[in-house]
Amino acid sequence: MTNLSSSLFGTNRRPKRKLSTSDNHLSTKKKLTFSQSKKQIYLNEKNIGTKIIGENKIKTQPNKTQTITQEKQKQKQAQTQTQTQQKQKISSHENKPTKTLKQISTLFDNSFLNQLAIEIKRNRGLPFTSLIIDKTGRNAYTGSKSGVIFKWDLISRQKKKFQGSNRKSILCLAISDCGKFLASGGFQHSISIWDTQTMKLIRNLRGHSGVVSGLAFSKEDTILYSCSFDHHIKIWNIQEMEFQKTLEGHISDCLSIDYLCGGVFITSGFDKTCRLWDTNTNSHVAFQNAHQAAIDCVKFVNNQLFVAGSQDGNISLWDINKDKPLSIIKNAHKGKWVCSIQIIPNSDCFFSGSYDGYLRIWKISLSELKISKVSKIPIDGFINSIAVPPDNSYIMLAVSQEHRLGRWFRLPKIKSGLYFIEKKIKLKQEKQIKSISTSNSKL
Repeated sequence: MTNLSSSLFGTNRRPKRKLSTSDNHLSTKKKLTFSQSKKQIYLNEKNIGTKIIGENKIKTQPNKTQTITQEKQKQKQAQTQTQTQQKQKISSHENKPTKTLKQISTLFDNSFLNQLAIEIKRNRGLPFTSLIIDKTGRNAYTGSKSGVIFKWDLISRQKKKFQGSNRKSILCLAISDCGKFLASGGFQHSISIWDTQTMKLIRNLRGHSGVVSGLAFSKEDTILYSCSFDHHIKIWNIQEMEFQKTLEGHISDCLSIDYLCGGVFITSGFDKTCRLWDTNTNSHVAFQNAHQAAIDCVKFVNNQLFVAGSQDGNISLWDINKDKPLSIIKNAHKGKWVCSIQIIPNSDCFFSGSYDGYLRIWKISLSELKISKVSKIPIDGFINSIAVPPDNSYIMLAVSQEHRLGRWFRLPKIKSGLYFIEKKIKLKQEKQIKSISTSNSKL
C-alpha cells in the first residue's frame, strides 16, 4: 500500500517547517492588519460586518430594517427642521406677531340680535357666488353663476351692471386697495380685469387650464394671485397685465386664497390642506391632518393666525408657527359644510356661513387659545360669501339656493339675493337720508 500510494500521489510529502517565534509574531500582525481593514470596509461601505467570537472573526450582514428606519427618522427630522425654518422665515417677514386682538365681538352679541333688521335685494338670475366691499365702504361688487357682475351703491343700495359681463359662471372676485381694478374668475378658465369707474373690461389674463376659484390682490396693487382647479397658483403683474410665474404644491383642486403682505399668502384645497406661501423664497409650508374633507375657505386673522372652514363641518384656528391647530370647532354648523368665512382683520371676531339656517358669529380668545360662540342669526339658504364694511356697522351676505362651487343639492324655496343685516336704528337713518337725496334730485 505504501508503494501504491507513493506511485499515485508521488513521493512522500515534505515535512512542515516549524515556525519560529518571530514568524508567529509576523503572522499575528498580518491577521490584525487584515481584520482592521475589514472593520474599515464595514464602517465605510456598511455592507460587510465583523463579529468577534473568541479569537475567530465571522462575516455577518448588517440589519437592513434598522438602517432603513434610521434613514427614515433622519429624513423626518430634516423635513421638520426645514418646515420650522420656513415657518419662522415667513412669520418674521416684514411683520412681527401681534399678541392682542381688537375686542369687536361684543358689537354682534345678543344686544345686536334684539335690534336686528334684514333687508333683501332679490336676484332674478342665477345665484350670487361672491361678494366684496371696497376700502371706502361706499361700493360693493357681486358675481353670480349667470356670469353677471353688479356694482352696488351702498348708500342708495342700487345696482349697475358691468358691460360685457354676460359670460360663464363667476366664482370669485377681488378688488385692489386703490379701488381701480376689479378681478373676476370662474368657469371661463381665465381672469378678467375690469375698470371699476367705467365698468368696462380692460384685459383677459389666460394661463389656467381649470376653473379659477380664488383671487387676491397684493397690498401694493401691483400683483394679483390666482388659484384654480388645475392645482396651480399663478402670479400676475397687473401694471404690465402679464403672467409672472406658477407655483405648485396642491395635489388636488385649489379652492380658496387670501393675501397677507410682502409676497406671503395662504391657500386651501380639496387635498384637505392649507398651504402658506412665500414668493420671495419660492417656498411653502403645508398644514394638514386636521380636516377629513376639502377645505373650502381660509382667511388670515392677523400676521400670525388664520382660520379655515371645511366640508367636514369643522372650523380650525391655526398659528403659522405650529404644526397642529390651536383650536377646532367640530360640527360648527350641525355637520353641514362650512361654505364661507369672513374675518374682521386684527380682531377677535369672525363669521361663518353654511346652509344649516344660521349665520354664526365667533370669538377668538388668545389667552385660552380657543374659539367660542357669540351669537347666530337665522338665515335660510347657502351663505356663499360674507362681507363687512370698514366701520363694522352691518353685515352683507350673498345667499343662494346652491353652493358656490357646484350644484350637488339645491334649496328651491330659498330667496336668493343680497342680504343687509344691521340695527333697526341705523336702517331708519339711512331711509331718511335716501328720501332727502331723492327729494333734492327732483328739485
